[in-house]
Amino acid sequence: MVELGRSGDLPLLPSQAWFMHQMLPHMLNPNNWNLSQVVQLPAAADSDLAQAAVAAVWREQQALRLTFRQDAQGWRQRVGDVETPVPFHVVDFSGLDPGHYQEAGEILFDQAQYSLNIEAGPLVRFVYVRLANGLPPRLLVAVHHLVCDGLSLWILTSEIERAVDRLLASRPLGSGRAAPYVDCVRALEEYVASEALHAEIDHWSTLGQQAVGRPFGEPHPHNGLFKQWATILVRAEHAPARVIARDWPGRSLVPLELVSLALVVDVMTELVDGPIWVEVIGRGRDLTRGRTGELVFPHRVRRTVGWFSTAGLVLLPPRGELDPEAFVRRVGDQLDAAPNKGMGLNLLRWLAPPGGHSTVVDRIGASSAFVFNYLGSVDSSRAETLKKGVSLPLLPKNRDPLLPPAPIHVRVVAADDELLFFIDYDPGRQAPSDIAGVVTLLETACKRYAQI
Repeated sequence: MVELGRSGDLPLLPSQAWFMHQMLPHMLNPNNWNLSQVVQLPAAADSDLAQAAVAAVWREQQALRLTFRQDAQGWRQRVGDVETPVPFHVVDFSGLDPGHYQEAGEILFDQAQYSLNIEAGPLVRFVYVRLANGLPPRLLVAVHHLVCDGLSLWILTSEIERAVDRLLASRPLGSGRAAPYVDCVRALEEYVASEALHAEIDHWSTLGQQAVGRPFGEPHPHNGLFKQWATILVRAEHAPARVIARDWPGRSLVPLELVSLALVVDVMTELVDGPIWVEVIGRGRDLTRGRTGELVFPHRVRRTVGWFSTAGLVLLPPRGELDPEAFVRRVGDQLDAAPNKGMGLNLLRWLAPPGGHSTVVDRIGASSAFVFNYLGSVDSSRAETLKKGVSLPLLPKNRDPLLPPAPIHVRVVAADDELLFFIDYDPGRQAPSDIAGVVTLLETACKRYAQI
């Protein structure tokens, strides 16, 4: 566990603690668990202006300056000095044949990502790429997942683009748009020690006694030396249009997110003929103090970079005799009944001192049938790219070959007139016939739920 309250050191956020305990000990290269994005800058944005924009965001977003250290008490994080040099670099591709841009860009991506370091820093790197023939420059952003989740990557790149635009227009950059990362971590530290969180223990103890199923039981023995990874795409055509227009007040999730979760739960519970535990990835920034509705984090956390996203554990039932619309509503009710959408369990598991609750929360955490992550909407162009490449944005790049077994991960993206279900699994651990069965059931369920 992280020692709390030490001067200058900060406790971990729940997903950071999960990474340090569950992932890092097994990884060949834990420094390479990264997110990345390429930003197209205005043609008028030269490298000096881009560096000034990045430097402004570097000063504002404390998480970009994080490093992590381990001692006898465990892992802790620390924010570096604001005057720490910005990891900004300039690469000139203007002398290259444009036909070689892709190859050169891939090499640059790999080098930028492998240059990050959890303990020594930096954990983010910015590379300005100058192109030929009047093409607008690009800014490559590579950042370790420990300091940035998917929403934070969007915040980071949006803030850089905003700073570039304001500098080009000779307008002041301003500051104070984001809550300080240190304040956010300290607010969570206080909540973890509060009675409000520990009041959830009775809830989890009761649920932890229920018998639950896992669609595929224990993972199959690995058929190869290293962990593999594969993705299957299932399309639900014409499903979202009518759902978007519905009024579903008071729900924790947006309609499309709720419908797609219910659809996948319907499939997985059919496989086990009973209830299952599901890890639902949430943004984490909307944690509340018990049932009071009072937010744990400062309001401006919505503009703060950090790995705030957190999995909530929720026990969800089979559909039984309910029609799809009634089942969607039941799943919504179950989510609303779970304290903090189930995220409190992971706070107790990863951040609270060990106690009588530890056995229960560890058992529930190990019982997850699958991970569900709704990634939001994309335009038609991006949707076509995803379907052709069967790939996803905002995923850690270059997955480590020594990672331990993981449950199936279902990621959902909403396009113009369809939902895209990406089923990520390890073919060395899940039998292809099992995955084929899931795909068949999911395709059938997509047609059923399109009638909502």
